[in-house]
Amino acid sequence: MRAMKKEQIRDLAADPRLIPGVYHYCDHWCARCGLTARCLRFRIEDPPPAAAGGHEPPRSRGATPAAVTDSARVAADLLAQIAADEEALDLEAGCDAAELEDEFLVHPLNSVEVRDCVEGAVEYATAVDHWFLATRDDVRAKIEALTRAIRMGLPGADPAAEGRAIEEAMQVVRWDQHVIFFKLTRAVTGAAEEEDPAGGALPENDADGSVKVALLSMDRSIEAWRRLGDAFPDRRDETLDLVVLLDRLRTRAESLFPGARAFVRPGFDREVGAPA
Repeated sequence: MRAMKKEQIRDLAADPRLIPGVYHYCDHWCARCGLTARCLRFRIEDPPPAAAGGHEPPRSRGATPAAVTDSARVAADLLAQIAADEEALDLEAGCDAAELEDEFLVHPLNSVEVRDCVEGAVEYATAVDHWFLATRDDVRAKIEALTRAIRMGLPGADPAAEGRAIEEAMQVVRWDQHVIFFKLTRAVTGAAEEEDPAGGALPENDADGSVKVALLSMDRSIEAWRRLGDAFPDRRDETLDLVVLLDRLRTRAESLFPGARAFVRPGFDREVGAPA
């Protein structure tokens, strides 16, 4: 893709059909999004061909966007910063202990709740990787069983639909494992994924918007794990452990950001204008 010049981006940003800032509060799954034609970032990264005279439909651009794949590094850096700050407090001499504790707790990166939330997000993402590694043989056996059932054409069974449901659940948990800790770390650091291409200011409750995306991804993933637990009964205990882990993380996030569920995301939770 050819990089756009600033003048081209400004021209695109002036399009009244665009929803300002919609890309800040999405899960980056562009291939499944119905708002790509009204998203400045999508149009910058995946502009429609000039000959088409309009916006081409969403299409998959790889399994995981670059912004999301960087989230593991972001989370690791954040945890390292927290650890470094804690060590600095331990080594501090000649200061009142209560004063140091107060400074530690009010620092946005150093509260115990924030640390637990970030660590929980990383723990969950790692546990998802482990589950997929541990169940490779189970998944292969399931695929072979469904393939045989399809060939047999038994009445009253729909193995193809079962296979599609399993594939959908796996895609959801695989995608969301990155979105969850990326959006949570974005919220607690108070930093956007990258500079706003439109140059707009973020709302004061921007963190709530990021956490809402993470919470919705958790809701979606919990349902997906329940479906996978039914599909792989021999792995139900491990799957239930992931549901519990994710539910605990969801509770922590809701406690840290009580206004997240009520955040109104432009375009997703509230219609903004209408495309011409």
